[in-house]
Amino acid sequence: MKTNNFRFAQIVDFFSKYSGAEYIKPEKAGTEKEYMETLYKQGSEARKNFINFAKQTSRRI
Repeated sequence: MKTNNFRFAQIVDFFSKYSGAEYIKPEKAGTEKEYMETLYKQGSEARKNFINFAKQTSRRI
C-alpha cells in the first residue's frame, strides 16, 4: 500500500485551515462567496482522499 496516494498532508492541511468553519452555499454567502467556493473545493478534495484511504484500508482488513 502506497501511503503517498492518500495525501494525508492535504487532509490535515484542510482541517488546520478550516476547522470550525461553517459552510454556506456560495450563492447565499455574500462577500464570503469566494471563501466558500474555496472551502467547498478543498473540502471535497480532502473528503475524496480520505474515502480513498478508507476503501484501501477496508480491503486489507
